[in-house]
Amino acid sequence: MRQEENKRPSPGLASEPRKNSIKVPEVICQCSSINIMGTRIKSVIFATDGTIIANNNAQAVLCV
Repeated sequence: MRQEENKRPSPGLASEPRKNSIKVPEVICQCSSINIMGTRIKSVIFATDGTIIANNNAQAVLCV
């Protein structure tokens, strides 16, 4: 197999729906989740910048 075929999708910036929005990989839908107070969480983003916290599609945010 060639190396290009083995590449996994990674988070990146998308400009179509929202400018400078961070998208989590689509493969996250296949992953297991954690249950916190009745809410199933599959994706978590760690950020300290307010604009990144506001413009992402992760289900939870860890910030300092």
